[in-house]
Amino acid sequence: MTKTLSDIILAHWSKTGKIKHTSSGWMAGNSPCCVHRGESADTRQRGGLMIAADGSVTFNCFNCKYKVSWQPGRMISEKMKTFLQWLGVPAEEIRQITFWSWLERDQVLSGNTETAAWWPHFATNELPKGAKPFEWWAQNDPTNPGFNEVLAYLANRDPDLIHKYDYFYDDDKDSKAARSVIVPFYFQSQIVGWSARKIDKGKYRYMSDTPTHYLFNADVLDRKNRKFVLLVEGVFDAINLNCVGVLGSTLSKEQINWLNSIEIPKIVVPDRNKAGKSLVDVAIKEKWGVSLPANSGPNKVWEEGITDVSDAVAKYGFLYVMDTILDATVTDAVEIELKKYYMNGK
Repeated sequence: MTKTLSDIILAHWSKTGKIKHTSSGWMAGNSPCCVHRGESADTRQRGGLMIAADGSVTFNCFNCKYKVSWQPGRMISEKMKTFLQWLGVPAEEIRQITFWSWLERDQVLSGNTETAAWWPHFATNELPKGAKPFEWWAQNDPTNPGFNEVLAYLANRDPDLIHKYDYFYDDDKDSKAARSVIVPFYFQSQIVGWSARKIDKGKYRYMSDTPTHYLFNADVLDRKNRKFVLLVEGVFDAINLNCVGVLGSTLSKEQINWLNSIEIPKIVVPDRNKAGKSLVDVAIKEKWGVSLPANSGPNKVWEEGITDVSDAVAKYGFLYVMDTILDATVTDAVEIELKKYYMNGK
């Protein structure tokens, strides 16, 4: 939460003009306060921001003399809310950060800092320079060889994948995302990062620009009709089941706190490999459910060669996979440990 408040301020303040760092540790930029206090708009960088090592935030306007500050363990004051409004921070964002500051203060006062709340905020980002949506290529350059190879790659994985997300393609051969399916990362309808899946074989199949502590497709967590949320490892796994992708087999403390702040059951569906066991360990510790549909023995519902959710959906379809995942979900730690033992052998 502490780092998040400064990120929010910086993200919106940077829109008012260039920000420079001074030798004294202050950051200087145009002050948003003056026009709201009877002064003309500041264009001479007379606003000063200090972010301390402990996350404390202080803003001074050296023109209209407006001052506001915040430090960890305190509520977001009305004066700080006003400052955020002047910066252009949306009302919903201010409401959420106010709630999290209250929750964090309550946990700090109780001494429960291990599960202190973390409110996610990610700065907007850009896709690779030449990236354009699939729809653009289909309408403006439908015979482009590279674009058609990317389409064929997705179709070979699973024909339904093409229609499940708004992918991008970059035709620049010198682009770091060349010959890739580009998957934008969204948070609250804004692009905050991306992942590019190379269609050619090679050592490095993925390139990504991923914000720290990001969860792919996390917007589904805010849907009030959700009775549970599946946690899978990969981007295409999450796209296939419209669930949350943790983008690996580990979770940071901030991601765990973010997920635990959503009061609906969590079910981990790990990849069938050694790394996937790490995600199962997190689930056991956090008392989340785990689903490992049987891929061997008399009760087998997935073929042994299926290693992740994407493989399963491509072979069996969405409804069957969802049914087998829910049917195989367990919450007892001992039973989960036993199932983990038999993941991909021992």
